[in-house]
Order: sequence, then C-alpha cells, then structure tokens
Amino acid sequence: MIVVVIVICLTLTVDQQKTARLQAHTSSIERLSTYKHGIASWWGYACMASLMIPPSDLFIAAGTKNDMAWLRNSQLMMGVATTILVIYFSLAFMPAIHCSFKPKTRLSYWKALHSYYFLFPVSKQERHWWVLLSLTAGICEEIFFRGFLLQFIHGQSHASWYLDLNLALVLSALVFGICHYYQGISGIVRTTVGGLLFGLLTILTNSLWLPILLHVLVDLAVLLIYKPQQDSPEAAKRLMAGCEPESVRSDILT
Repeated sequence: MIVVVIVICLTLTVDQQKTARLQAHTSSIERLSTYKHGIASWWGYACMASLMIPPSDLFIAAGTKNDMAWLRNSQLMMGVATTILVIYFSLAFMPAIHCSFKPKTRLSYWKALHSYYFLFPVSKQERHWWVLLSLTAGICEEIFFRGFLLQFIHGQSHASWYLDLNLALVLSALVFGICHYYQGISGIVRTTVGGLLFGLLTILTNSLWLPILLHVLVDLAVLLIYKPQQDSPEAAKRLMAGCEPESVRSDILT
C-alpha cells in the first residue's frame, strides 16, 4: 500500500509542479529536464514494484482461470473483447500510419494536439530522448499499473484482502487515469479507458509483453505526427528557445 501511495502522491505533486511550469513556459531545456525526470522516476517506481512482487510474476496477468469467468468461458465475449481491442489500437495507430503515407496531413492532426505543444519533442535531441521516454513509459507503466497494481488491488500479491478481478481492473485503470491528470479531464477519461483496455489485453494474453509493445509504439507514434521543424520552422524555433505554448498555436495551424 505504501508504494502505491508514494507513486500517486509524487505524481500528483512533484510531477504536477513540473508540468504546470512547462505548460506556462516551454523550451527545449525544460522539456528535456521533464523527460529525464520522467525516465528516472518511472524506473524507480518499477523497481519498487519489483521489490513487492517477484519480477517473474509481474509479467503475467492477475487472477486465475476462475476470475472473469463471464469473459474467459464465453467464446462470444472473448470475440467481442478481441474486436474492441483491435478497433481501439487500430484507431490509436491510424493517424501515424496516415501521416507516414501522406506527410501533408500532419497539420490536420495538430488541431487535436494543441494541448500538448508544451510537452511534445521539437529538436533532434528532444526526439531522441522522447524515444527513451516512450520505452520507459511502455515498460515501467505497464509493470506498475498492469503488473503490480492490478495484482495488488486484486489481492493476489498478499493475504490482506481479496477484490474481484473485474473491480481490480476498473480501479487500476482509474488510478492510471488520475496519474495522467495533467492532460485535463478529457485526458483522464482517455487514459482511464486506455488503462481498462491495456489491462484487459494483459488478462486475455496472460502476459505484459504485448501491452508493453503496444504502449511503446503508441507513444512513439507522436514522432510521426508531430514534426514542427519540418512543417512550421518559425514555431519550432520559438518552442525550442522558449515561449508560452499557446502563443505558437496560430503559427502552427496557419
């Protein structure tokens, strides 16, 4: 329980303070600092999780074949769940695939990304660090939220209590969403839904490896959609030198 509280408190305080500063004024130096802080923090959280549950157990799904019987014992529900997962991840990758084949369409996607100009990488160095951040998020967040937290809430890693796996899945997804509250209410909702589906994928495959791979790829997809140095050089210069993120919105979208 202490590990869970520590991670949530740090995310809701230290991380929020750094994010708030970045939202008010962003620059290459500040973004790089945020990336490095995120990488160090999440590897630390993942290491704490591995101290609570043996690493071999972190990479398998919580529960037994008797948990979520409504899903595991029904071919129909398995088919529905699989279809939902395929649709969700297809939609998640569609913008990046579209931009890869038609680079001119990138700007059309940026309208939906304006809230993240403060965070997304601009310079070559930032983009290299974004790769490391994406790998860290994919590996460490899945280890913590789907490997450790799901099992912890379910009660599989201890004898203190037992909660139904369905409820454990919902609660772990909700914590995942809350830890992304810097994205606003809509971001919390999106990441909570994502947490539910990543958790469901973990349970269906009885492994963290596919969720980790897809999580990494979802974060890396930003690099295919967001290329301000190519598409809006003047805005890129301001974002690297330092500015209010919203001040470049009109430059990028014109």
